[in-house]
Order: sequence, then C-alpha cells, then structure tokens
Amino acid sequence: MDELLYQARYFVEHQILPKDFYQEKMNFIYVMMKGKDYIYDVMSDILESEGGKIPYSKEQFDVRLAKVKEDENDKDYVLVIDFPFPEAEPLCYRAIALFDMNEEKNISFTKVRYFTVERSVDETYPPLLCAWNRDGSHSNYGEVSDNIIEQIETALNIHYGK
Repeated sequence: MDELLYQARYFVEHQILPKDFYQEKMNFIYVMMKGKDYIYDVMSDILESEGGKIPYSKEQFDVRLAKVKEDENDKDYVLVIDFPFPEAEPLCYRAIALFDMNEEKNISFTKVRYFTVERSVDETYPPLLCAWNRDGSHSNYGEVSDNIIEQIETALNIHYGK
C-alpha cells in the first residue's frame, strides 16, 4: 500500500472523524448525513495537497443513521460510516458512532462513543473492535464478527456496560 494513502486514511479514520464527532456533536451528524461525500472529499483533499490521488470512488463510502433505543424522551442513535476495504492494519472497515438526544431537555451527546472496526494483521483474521475516546485515547476490545449487525450489537453492549 502506498504510504501517503495509508497516512491519509489513518489520519481521517482515527483522528479527524473521532475528534470532529466529539467536538462538533450534532453538526458532525448533520454534515455526515447531508453530504455523504464529505469523507471522500476530505481524504481526496489531503492526498492532493501531498501530490497524491485518491484511488477510491465516492460510492465506496457510505453513511447511515438509525435509532437504537428510545425511553420516554431519551433517544439513542448509531451513525455507521463505511470505508473502502482496508488494505493494511489498522485501517478501518467502518466506524460506529453512538450518541443520545433528549429533546425535552434539549440535551444531547451525554452518552457518546466512537468505535472503529479495524483490520487485523491481515484479511484472514477477524477484524478488531476499537474505540477512540473523548480524551483522544484508544481502546481495543478484541476480535469482532465480520457481520455489521453483530458489530453494532457488540459496540452497544460495551457502550451500555453489558
């Protein structure tokens, strides 16, 4: 894999997106859902500024939002960001961003977590479920299924302390 591409992907997947998620909160969600090309454009701009070119199509990136829990006024959501197939460890297959909203109290982002599903040593090994925390630290929760539903369920169980 080209070193410039590796560095750009790592920077976007492991630094820009988690930081923006924690700092920008609902604006981050809005940008992700409104402009699904955002990640492609950011990665492309980084590569072009260094004389490189993005080898992916916009269709290889995807963003989805779903409600995962609702109690009276509290609603918990998952934002799933799919990336192109990761060519090397620890690039991401996807990110799973969990956040909450309480519309009555106009409070959001009190229970948040940014998980990454990362490539392991090589594609024959199961992916790893990791997380980037608010303070910028990284947590590794070990191997996770290839199945997106099971990945989200595992992230939710960790998030809710189950």
